[in-house]
Amino acid sequence: MKRNISFDDQIAAIPEERQKYIQKRVQVAAGVRRLLEKLQMTQRELANRAGFQESYISRILQGDNLTLETIAKLEIALGADLLVVPQVHISKSTKKLQRVPKKMKYAKSEDKPLRKNSAVAPKRVHKKVMAMKPPK
Repeated sequence: MKRNISFDDQIAAIPEERQKYIQKRVQVAAGVRRLLEKLQMTQRELANRAGFQESYISRILQGDNLTLETIAKLEIALGADLLVVPQVHISKSTKKLQRVPKKMKYAKSEDKPLRKNSAVAPKRVHKKVMAMKPPK
């Protein structure tokens, strides 16, 4: 006699990376759908802006597997980010990952903007590189 397995047990049996993969696909599809509704844009308009066929937009909204290039095209066409990568750095003192504060725009010791995607001021990096001795 076969034992009926509950839905929760079936989900728990799926490997964690597969669950995460499915979750990301659903989140991107839901994000595109929400943006279409918010912008009052049709699938046809999005397809024209992104350079895709309307049938492909329909597949995207169903959770089709997307490349980063496709996601970038969608983000440009929609004028909003679908994926956001957190900015982190490793603390020298604690050796742990830390998020870079969103409001951190200027280096503490210098009043110059930080490089994009960096938590170190450009001059500070330059000084470290210049202080290095060439190999013998």
